[in-house]
Amino acid sequence: MYCVKCGAVNDDNAVQCVLCGVPLRRPDAPANPPQAQYPPQAQYPPQPQYPQQPQYPQQPQYPQRPPVQPQYPPPGYGYGYPFPAPVQVPNLLVPAVLITVLCCPLLGIPAIVYASQANSKAAIGDAYGAQSAANSAKVWCWIAGILGFVVNVFAFVMGIAAEVAKTPSGLGR
Repeated sequence: MYCVKCGAVNDDNAVQCVLCGVPLRRPDAPANPPQAQYPPQAQYPPQPQYPQQPQYPQQPQYPQRPPVQPQYPPPGYGYGYPFPAPVQVPNLLVPAVLITVLCCPLLGIPAIVYASQANSKAAIGDAYGAQSAANSAKVWCWIAGILGFVVNVFAFVMGIAAEVAKTPSGLGR
């Protein structure tokens, strides 16, 4: 007989392991001792009794549609569907970056985001989404450029006015 803990070989009539001292189970002893049987318990709380469901009339049977033959795409290169044709949209990423750096950084950021979206959507073949994002980028470029130009001209005029106000004799020396 083998010990279940250490695996040592013991005599068949040994009561405990010779190496680790763990009590050994006899082969004639049941593996699982019998459990006490308890009487069945009543259900608490009692289950409610519901009325039987009414029987509804049979639904009319409609004729089945004939099976539709699958429409397969024209054969393309490789396995599966052919790749979508690349969409040509104006690349407004360079103007958006220039407008952001030179004119108005706050309003140039949406122009960069929309220009990047236009490039990404054009790469996956979404023509409508790419054109929509390119139009949004163009609008933001125009807004940022015009507003940045107006603010820069206003700041330039105010700077000249401040310098003129500092000199005591006006425009002279």
